[in-house]
Amino acid sequence: MLNRPSIHAISITYATPADAEDIAHIHHAAWQESYKGIIDQSYLNALCYDDFFARRRWILSFTKTDSIHLVAKCPQSVGFCDAGISRTHGHKGEIYAIYVLDAYKQQGIGRMLMCKASKYFAQNDLFPFIVWVLADNKPVRCFYEKLGGVAVQEKIEKMGDRDYIEIGYLFKEPPSIVI
Repeated sequence: MLNRPSIHAISITYATPADAEDIAHIHHAAWQESYKGIIDQSYLNALCYDDFFARRRWILSFTKTDSIHLVAKCPQSVGFCDAGISRTHGHKGEIYAIYVLDAYKQQGIGRMLMCKASKYFAQNDLFPFIVWVLADNKPVRCFYEKLGGVAVQEKIEKMGDRDYIEIGYLFKEPPSIVI
């Protein structure tokens, strides 16, 4: 049985190049865990950890002022969040990715990552911000709705040979977060 950390034992820090391997592991594992039954299994099976690691090393190798990369630790890395200037027209900020390993969900880690990203958005005049989620990912949609996100847009994302609907949740102000 996994010993779950106390919310007080969890820290949210800015990711450094030294965190690349841990974040790549989380990203790869979280896709396998979170999208099972949502994304075609053959697509998930073809995902390669080395690709996640190479991309994460590249992302963390630059000092950027238009985005942040956060990692949740307790003390090992269990989640991460990437956020910055929106890639979606009509919004200032965007959560690009936010993932927590299944074994650490339902402990406030996602809320803590959202809170830190929201502070960054507030400090950098990046409200409103948007976050995209697969339409069939009901637990994550519920998470964003509980935090005050409003579904405002849809788009099609192609993965492998299939199309998936993504829903954009808009946050006009900091999320309603109680930790």
